[in-house]
Amino acid sequence: MNAVTDQQLHSTFETLANAPPSAQIDFLSLDPFATVIEIPVSQLLSNDTDPDVGDVIRLVSVDGGESGTAELVSDASGQRVVFTLPKDWSSLLDGPAGPDSFNAASFAYTIEDSAGATSTTGAVIFPTYFYLTDQDFTLAEDASVVIFEGDLRGIIVEGPQHGHLETVSLGEYNTRFTYVPDRDYFGADSVEFDLFDRGFDFTQPRARFDFNVTPVDEASYFRGTTAADVIDQSSATSRVLIAGLEGNDTLRGGAGSDALNGGAGNDIITGAAGNDSITGGLGADRMGGGAGNDTFHIARGDLAVTGATDLIVDFQRAGQAGGDVIRFTGFAAGSTLELVGTSGNARVYEVHDTGGVTEGQLLISAGGALGQVLTTNDYAFA
Repeated sequence: MNAVTDQQLHSTFETLANAPPSAQIDFLSLDPFATVIEIPVSQLLSNDTDPDVGDVIRLVSVDGGESGTAELVSDASGQRVVFTLPKDWSSLLDGPAGPDSFNAASFAYTIEDSAGATSTTGAVIFPTYFYLTDQDFTLAEDASVVIFEGDLRGIIVEGPQHGHLETVSLGEYNTRFTYVPDRDYFGADSVEFDLFDRGFDFTQPRARFDFNVTPVDEASYFRGTTAADVIDQSSATSRVLIAGLEGNDTLRGGAGSDALNGGAGNDIITGAAGNDSITGGLGADRMGGGAGNDTFHIARGDLAVTGATDLIVDFQRAGQAGGDVIRFTGFAAGSTLELVGTSGNARVYEVHDTGGVTEGQLLISAGGALGQVLTTNDYAFA
């Protein structure tokens, strides 16, 4: 009989004492229209264990079986399993497909510990399906809304009655669905879908989308003449647009966020409530915004250098965030607004070009009082 060395006995005892590793099944998901999934080996091993302290486990082999082709790849980016499936693999699965189904593709892999003991398990890949649920949308009249983007083919089964759906392809599988109401329509509308995947092997419960299309106050337009016009829309509750044109006009806005333009002439313009847009135009104009955060538009050439000039009678919240603002247009880059004095209950400002030359004066009152001095937050040169 041959003598047995201590080293051989030690090795034999280690082998007898070694417990094999335990490979645990992995559950993964993949877009049903994708054909390749790459899984880091570290992810597959993360739930596998070995009871022996100090043993290191590694993945040694993979087998795609009937589902596809599995390959163990090692390169500069690390070690991973590349699992390749046939096109439309989700529709080739036996049995019902869906997120509540146990039907899936899979590959097997084997791990080995430091002593050479092995354990085999599998990675299971379920198709990830896109689900829709009943939804409500609110949008303004003549607007549109994207209702979903996804990898499913939608079959319209009912509606909409007061609009249409637009579809835009975002690639081989993705489609964007947009609801567009009929022009000038407001009120309720709805659409219902039956949804299928492209293999027509999976359906979900019918989805219903309800739309609340809210009305938009449309502006009324009023146009003056070359004479002195009085256009009084102070009782208006929706937005009005008023163009005085030539002549010394009197223009009055209402409760909406109105746009009033005096045109040429010495005009009196009152915005009343709302966030109004007020343009005096040529001539010595008297402008009042009323309540709201109003914008006064001053163009180069509108301001007089001497004599009668434009007056803003109720500039609100000067020097504070928000409030009224003045937009200067047509002036040279680098122009500035300078306070040069007072006149009665108004402060007198001048627009200076980059050379310090005066381009015109503007009087600003705060409703019968001088009010705060304007800061750069109160005006801008465009």
